[in-house]
Amino acid sequence: MTISELLTGLSPYPVADTFLDSISLEVGTDKAVDVSTVDVTTLNRLKARLYFGLATQPNISEGGVSISFTAEDKKAFLALAKRFAHLAGEDGLVPGATYGYKGENL
Repeated sequence: MTISELLTGLSPYPVADTFLDSISLEVGTDKAVDVSTVDVTTLNRLKARLYFGLATQPNISEGGVSISFTAEDKKAFLALAKRFAHLAGEDGLVPGATYGYKGENL
């Protein structure tokens, strides 16, 4: 099984090949690599990025096909992203929301 097959199998929604290319390059691997040759930390880094990407996806409707994420879906994806990022030692990968007033003079 390749990294690409693993990651698309984890997602209940379609995942673009370009997205898989991007996250694979980001962690220093290739999506065509066999999963059995990849260390657990790298797999966790890939999974964190996959779920973070899903959590931040907009809802899409095109040609009668609609892919939408509920707020609960996005929360679940974000929780999974944080979990895998933590396991990979990348706690800062998934930012928390920060709110505040910056004033008029930015």
